[in-house]
Amino acid sequence: MHFSARALGGRIGVEVKAPFLDGEFAEYAKSIPASEKVGERQGQKWGKFALRKCFENELGALAWRQKMAQEQGAGTDLFYRYVDGMIDDATYARKAKIALTEGVKLRSKEHLHYYAMFRSYNAPPGDAKCDVRCPECNSCFTWKGRFCRTCGAYPVTPVSL
Repeated sequence: MHFSARALGGRIGVEVKAPFLDGEFAEYAKSIPASEKVGERQGQKWGKFALRKCFENELGALAWRQKMAQEQGAGTDLFYRYVDGMIDDATYARKAKIALTEGVKLRSKEHLHYYAMFRSYNAPPGDAKCDVRCPECNSCFTWKGRFCRTCGAYPVTPVSL
C-alpha cells in the first residue's frame, strides 16, 4: 500500500498520521472480533462498524456515509470535469498522438493536462535510464506491485528492458 500524503507532508514539515498503515494500530485492529468490525444499523450492514460507532456522536450522519472512491470523497472528481471542458477533442487527439511518440499512452484529457505539466519541466520519461518501465507511461518502474506511481495505471505488468 502506498499513499503519497506521508511523503508530501514530510517535504513541508508536516507529520501525517496514517492509522491503517501503522503497525501497532494494525495489530490492535486484528485483535477486534469480526462481529465488531461489521454490524447492522437501521437494517443495513456496515463495515468499520466499531470505528463508526466511536465517532457517531462527533460526526453524526457523516460517520455513516456510504463509501465512495477516494477522488469523490476528496472532491477531485470535479477537477476531472473542469479539465474535460477545458480541452477540446481535436486538441486531445493531436496531443495524445505526440505523447504516444514519447511512449506515453494518455487515458483522458485530465491525464493530458498532467502530462503537459510534467513535460514543461522534464524530458520524456523514456529518456531516463532504467531496467524496468511502465508499459503505459514509459517511466522507470522501481517499486514492487502492479500500480504505477507515475501515471496511476493499474494493473501494470512492468516491461524489462
